[in-house]
Amino acid sequence: MSNKRQEVLIARVTMREVARAAGLSQPAVSMALRRHPRIAPATCDRVIALAWKLGYRPHPMVSALMAQLHGRRRGDQSPVLGVVNASPRRRDLWNAPGLFREFRRGAEERAAELGFILEEFRLGQDGMDRRQLERVLAARGVAGLLIAPLPETGWLDLSWPHYALATLGDSLQEPRLHRAAVHQYANAWKLLEGLRERGAGPVALVQSHLMSGRIQHAWLGAYAAWAQVHPDLAAGSLLFESGDCAAIVHWLRGAAPRALVLHEEEGMAAVRKLPARQRPRLYDLGVVRRSDLPQKGIDPQRAVIGAAMVDQVVAQLNRNERGVPAVPKVVLIEGRLVL
Repeated sequence: MSNKRQEVLIARVTMREVARAAGLSQPAVSMALRRHPRIAPATCDRVIALAWKLGYRPHPMVSALMAQLHGRRRGDQSPVLGVVNASPRRRDLWNAPGLFREFRRGAEERAAELGFILEEFRLGQDGMDRRQLERVLAARGVAGLLIAPLPETGWLDLSWPHYALATLGDSLQEPRLHRAAVHQYANAWKLLEGLRERGAGPVALVQSHLMSGRIQHAWLGAYAAWAQVHPDLAAGSLLFESGDCAAIVHWLRGAAPRALVLHEEEGMAAVRKLPARQRPRLYDLGVVRRSDLPQKGIDPQRAVIGAAMVDQVVAQLNRNERGVPAVPKVVLIEGRLVL
């Protein structure tokens, strides 16, 4: 064995040493580190802070084994990955029909492939505040959390150092976590190039200010770059205010594109107000499997993105990483061209 390996083994802090420093028994420290409901929250906070100060880190393989053993005692055969859903029920994206169902399906299937099950925990609903959630997670032995997308950009407050974490997209602004997301810029460029190769121009882009802001203006940036390269094929781009359908109709009449790239149903409704001979062909940058919506454009492969979020959490568990990362890693998934 190398000297370096020997130094790592010697330096590893044990739970027994944490218990000695905390003045508690080893079983009590074990429960405190898992925020077991039998241990007072203040004691849990003190023990966790002390453990991290001393450099204690749970062994990832032992932790996974213990979680599985605890699960079998409850009658479960698989350890749990938690899905923290902080959205109010009326604006719940994670459980909504349509496009978000694909994200969820991909996450559930990937979790099952890796030997986990997903369990949803609704923060802020039915009396589930932060403290109660952390007690439940500790009691269930949950060490990995997927943060469900929020209906609006915002932040969450949890004891982040205790969990392996990942989220979906950019709705969670604070803290910044590892995340899986649609590669919006690449998808827009891929669709525009696909239309050019098929002689579908001139091409226009229409989206709301709200939508553009949520994706950090990635579609607008891709279109502007593409228009610089192919100025003769670019009919222009429009950012509209939500609810101003008349402005979209007026702009389309002037721009007169043969192909229109968009995603929001408000833009599609505006096209239907044009005379049939003036209507451009519609191409959706986020195709949804619905008979009343365009089925050509980009399939974002939402199930693959949901699976990538699970991969991020499980990889952290295997590396024994917890908490908010110093440098968040973003996995961007390119969509599939459907023309």
